[in-house]
Amino acid sequence: MANDITVKHGWILPLFVSLYITKRSEAVLQWGKRKNIKKLIINGELVIEWKKEKSIKDVVVENICYD
Repeated sequence: MANDITVKHGWILPLFVSLYITKRSEAVLQWGKRKNIKKLIINGELVIEWKKEKSIKDVVVENICYD
């Protein structure tokens, strides 16, 4: 009896996992439009390349004390 339930509902988890991965991929690809991410398809597989840009910013902190 328990195996029947597992078999009947065994497709639900892969469905949700595939939908989650699809939605995450879409979010990454949309995010990539702003963040220098290249999307390539090599041998039928999606390959995502990105550039890491490091910028050094000088932060000036002023401490003002009022006595």
